[in-house]
Parts: sequence; structure tokens; C-alpha cells
Amino acid sequence: LAAFTADSNRIVLLDLSLPDAQGLAVLAQLKVLNPQTPIIIVTALEQVSTTVEAMQNGACDYVVKGDSVETTARIAQAVERAWTNRMR
Repeated sequence: LAAFTADSNRIVLLDLSLPDAQGLAVLAQLKVLNPQTPIIIVTALEQVSTTVEAMQNGACDYVVKGDSVETTARIAQAVERAWTNRMR
């Protein structure tokens, strides 16, 4: 959060399983600091209710981790979509 506060002009990759905070709570804090920031959830949690909650609270994409090659490709696609949408 400190790095984001110093420069909120970025695309954020956020895991929901954090050692010191709840990912959805961090998502809410980031959106308060800069509602325009694209936040991509990258997590192993594949629950429809969590996905819906994250998207309703401002996440622009939700990537479920799995095979590393597939996950990397999905993250790259999500970042590209976020960048493209941001440039509009």
C-alpha cells in the first residue's frame, strides 16, 4: 500500500491470499486511493462468489493460478486488456 500511495498510476496484480491482510480488503483500499487503477486479481481461489465480489468491488480481471505457462499467458492477456482500456 505504501508503494501504491507513492505512485498510484500503475496496473496492480493482487493475490487474495496475503500473509498480513485480506486481499478483498486491500482491493477496497486501493480503489479508494485511486478508483481508476486497473487491479487484476491473481489467485488460486476459484470460487464464483469470491470472483463476483472482487469484480463488484472494482477488480478489472480475475486470473486463477494453475499451470505456470497458462497462468503466465492469462496474466499477460489481462495486463494487455487493462493497458488497452487505460489508454482509451
